[in-house]
Amino acid sequence: MRVPPELVVLDLDGTLARLDVDWVSLRAIARAWARAAGVAVARPGVLSTIDALRAAGQPLAAAAASRLDALVALHEREAAARCQLNAALLEWLRKRQPQAGLAVLTLNGRAAARTALARAGLAGRVAIIVARGEAPAKPAAHGLWRILASSDCTPDRALLVGDSAVDAACARSAGVPFLPVDAVGVRWEGWDR
Repeated sequence: MRVPPELVVLDLDGTLARLDVDWVSLRAIARAWARAAGVAVARPGVLSTIDALRAAGQPLAAAAASRLDALVALHEREAAARCQLNAALLEWLRKRQPQAGLAVLTLNGRAAARTALARAGLAGRVAIIVARGEAPAKPAAHGLWRILASSDCTPDRALLVGDSAVDAACARSAGVPFLPVDAVGVRWEGWDR
């Protein structure tokens, strides 16, 4: 990108912050709740289990999906409250992108994103958050398009910073330049403000 972007879109977990969520325990709980609801789950992940419970169309499964979703959100918020932040990325944003608008596109919940942004001192600078459940998951470009439309920014004037092939594919699908977070720098630190 030759000119500075008008909008920098950040992935959350693995890019801006490192959320230490105990996914192993959450997967075990998800499997148990799916079995108790009588729902077979094809993919073993927590989020895919929530989707399968919702799709089952049974009151017991819907209740289990809601409880599991709330439990995941709680674990993510707690992890965000104690997360390590990418100090190198925060420094890059402050020094190299001081005029750019900021947005977050994440598979994490909205509350976790807000908590991590507050911890990073970016809560007042991030105008748009698209979190889990608010758009189809990356690599689908829907969430990124939503951010662009909300900020009245064209794809060529935005930049997505992420840490994965899924982030890169999302950017490519939306026609937005992609910058791997490693190119900016990764320095995980606790953050005492």
